Amino acid sequence: ERTGAINPESLAQARGLTAELRPNPANEWTTVYFTLPLTETQAVLTLTDAQGRQLETFTLQCKEGQKLIDVRNLNAGIYFYTLTAGTHSRSGKLMVNH
Repeated sequence: ERTGAINPESLAQARGLTAELRPNPANEWTTVYFTLPLTETQAVLTLTDAQGRQLETFTLQCKEGQKLIDVRNLNAGIYFYTLTAGTHSRSGKLMVNH
């Protein structure tokens, strides 16, 4: 049933913003595979812990690509990532297990 509400995640994906982490759960490394909207030339990727503390920030300066993230220095647990390009953003969970 349609409610007329717009999901920001769906809108971001429709505009061309995608982000996927693999592997997830991660042990030592994870890779962010991303695509930016046609109108954007850079994005910011942030990694936060479960309490909302920002742990890492990366600037991505290409329309499509990959960013390798070293998670060996993180404790096992759940983390969150957000990819922001212009007014659009995509968020998700990253599970780390050692």
